[in-house]
Amino acid sequence: MSLTVTTSLNIVIALNLFSLVMSVLLSAYALRLRPNRTAVSFAVLMAIFALWSLLKLVLILNPTLPFLIVISVIIFTISSFASSIILYIIIIHTRYPRWFSAEHVKYLFIIPVIQALLALTNEFHHLFIRDYVITDSGALAFFRYDPGPLNIIFPLYLYLTIGLSLFILLRNLFTGSKYFNLQVMFLFIGIALPALNDILFWFGVSFIPGYRLTPEFFIFGNIFFAWALFGYRFLDLKPIARNRVVESIDEIIIIINNKKLLTDINKSGELFFGMKLNEVIGRPFSNVFESFPELSSVMDNFLATTEICLDRNSSTNYFIVRQSSAEYSNDQPLAKILILQNITERKNAEIQLRKYADELEKANALKDQSFRIIANDIRNPFQGLIGYSDFVLNDFEKLEAEKVKHIVGLMNETSKKGYNLLENILEWSRVQTETLDFNPRFSSLTKIARDAVEGQAENANDKNITITNHIVEDVEIFADSNMIFSVFRNILSNAIKFNEIDGSVTVSSSLSQEEQRVRVEISDTGMGIPEDVLEGIFLLKSRAAGIQVGPSHGLGLLLCREYIEKNGGTISIESKRGEGTRVVFSIPFLPVKEPSGAESKPVSEEDEPDGHPFKYKLPEAQWQRILNGMISLLEEEKVFKNQNLTISEFASRLNTNRTYLSQIINDTFHTNFSNLINDYRIKEAELHLAQNNKKLTMEAIAFESGFSSKSAFYTAFRKKKGKTPTEFLNLSANN
Repeated sequence: MSLTVTTSLNIVIALNLFSLVMSVLLSAYALRLRPNRTAVSFAVLMAIFALWSLLKLVLILNPTLPFLIVISVIIFTISSFASSIILYIIIIHTRYPRWFSAEHVKYLFIIPVIQALLALTNEFHHLFIRDYVITDSGALAFFRYDPGPLNIIFPLYLYLTIGLSLFILLRNLFTGSKYFNLQVMFLFIGIALPALNDILFWFGVSFIPGYRLTPEFFIFGNIFFAWALFGYRFLDLKPIARNRVVESIDEIIIIINNKKLLTDINKSGELFFGMKLNEVIGRPFSNVFESFPELSSVMDNFLATTEICLDRNSSTNYFIVRQSSAEYSNDQPLAKILILQNITERKNAEIQLRKYADELEKANALKDQSFRIIANDIRNPFQGLIGYSDFVLNDFEKLEAEKVKHIVGLMNETSKKGYNLLENILEWSRVQTETLDFNPRFSSLTKIARDAVEGQAENANDKNITITNHIVEDVEIFADSNMIFSVFRNILSNAIKFNEIDGSVTVSSSLSQEEQRVRVEISDTGMGIPEDVLEGIFLLKSRAAGIQVGPSHGLGLLLCREYIEKNGGTISIESKRGEGTRVVFSIPFLPVKEPSGAESKPVSEEDEPDGHPFKYKLPEAQWQRILNGMISLLEEEKVFKNQNLTISEFASRLNTNRTYLSQIINDTFHTNFSNLINDYRIKEAELHLAQNNKKLTMEAIAFESGFSSKSAFYTAFRKKKGKTPTEFLNLSANN
């Protein structure tokens, strides 16, 4: 049923009147929220709608051509800014697009300013409007105008800005919480209704045939604007905080909906995890963060606050994770928010502080041990010296020369023992504090042993003890010669000290070509060591229960063990009470046929592949034996599956030391031990991934391949292959 002219007039007047009133009220309310930029812009937009409706009412009530021309110029001038203001409000209310920044705002108003100037000056050039006409002068006048050549700019810009506004709203419609999604939905409808009416008019569709109801339809748009404004606090609770606050903080913010889909991650999170929001939004959380199982663990075990460690770009990062639920519906959270605060610096400081505390504790223990030694051992020589000197001082005139000479000799011997003990204490403390120089080099074992035996000759003669040195073969060892000399000196000193008068001490050696070591044995015919004392012989004890020991017994052997182990060797003691003692130690050697005298430095795991250390001179047969054994252990026994495998343990399996092993790995594979083991583990993982018949989980594959955790597996795999294990598995499945 078609509307009568009078009815149509009444409808148009009522719509404009309601639109005017509502626009004024919304504008006044928005102004109360200034200086909020969105609120001010919204107030201006509502003011334009109000003025537009008012002018339309005036024009309807006074439908004359001169008045039409004036009113049209004003309407064209103010309406040209409406679409730009709408786009500006949408942009700052939602997320700023990557292509738009605050500096671009001024460009939104270039076309409106041009249109306003053309409308105001149209009577001088008629480039905007050629002519105005009133087609019906009845109760409801129909206004028409003949567009000029430049008028096409306005509708194109109008639909472009309105279309872009609707596109931005549509894109943000399902990316936020339910609260903000409803805001966006009502804004979308409020803008779309007048725009849809305008588009339908261009195709000849109108509720009042031939009449354009664009300003009248503002009332419907305003209804939804009011709904967003009062129902969902459009102007004072808005997603702008997401850009102005969330994007500016250092913490990582991750939002996951109740379907465990990633719905948001801020800029800090994008930078840390190396991802872009538009590439991962809407994807399952477990897939996006599959390389970081610690995050999945946090999701599965709800704790308000917890601490996790994440490996990223070959560095370890520590985070405090705070999580909460947002927007409850039917007692179920609609979203979970994870806030990751990076505490790496603080954690490293704590680790460093703990290290300092351990070192301080070690230093205190060293101090206590040193005081204990001084109290129990060094005191004895001084007591002897004081006793001898008091005896001579009090009875000097009564003593014969021979007696004085004998006492002075005892004092001299006691002084030497005290001096030797003091030397041991100083050396031992330097070893404990790592201030003792360690200079391994190729040295003659024969010369070291000979010098040590000669140095103990006088002490041996005092007890008529025979020292037999069977080390006659000229053998070179790779060790710190000063440390090995100290080992010989201490062991020989103890052998003489605890030996019987007229006893004997034997020094011998044997070579093991297979193990590439020299084995040194020093045995004596002394009183021996009780079994209960032997068990703790390498522990710091100043006295052994039930046995009379010399002042440097416990510390000297402890120092020997420290020196031998530092040089890559081993030491042991065999003894029975009354049957003598045998001390055996072994150290790496090189036959004399290799050039001697070359110095080198020890190789640490950190320096292995790239430090270009001195090429240790190993015979070809030894080199090949170690290499063959290494390949056999890796490829046949698959020792890399041992999650706790260390280079020292691996070297022990090959009967060599870590120095030689590091050199062979460096020269043969051009890498270090850790990377070599990880390479084999990754190859093993590839087999499991390509032939995943057992349908193993990623965590199970990691453990089967020798990795200690799923995180370590993902980090090593991605570093080696350039893709995650899941991506590799998917690629294998597609092929």
